[in-house]
Amino acid sequence: MRNEKIAGDAAFEKAERSNKRKELMQRYTGTSADDCRIMMELSAEKNPGTTLCEIALILAEMNHLGIAKKSHRQALAKAGRNALNKLSELSE
Repeated sequence: MRNEKIAGDAAFEKAERSNKRKELMQRYTGTSADDCRIMMELSAEKNPGTTLCEIALILAEMNHLGIAKKSHRQALAKAGRNALNKLSELSE
């Protein structure tokens, strides 16, 4: 009985994470590529680590669902490079 509950909880958590990835992907790919780039670059300025994680999740979900959207992928890659550059800067 206990193992069934653990398995059920794990399946629920996995489905919940999948829904969050889809919502995140829709938030950025549901707009124009320029809007996606601007939102991500602004996010990279404030929270570069979180932005990199979000970009990775979005791209992974796009790959999983077979979504091409080349311009959005390029915008996400550019914002990811900006976030990585921001993380590599020395704080003064």
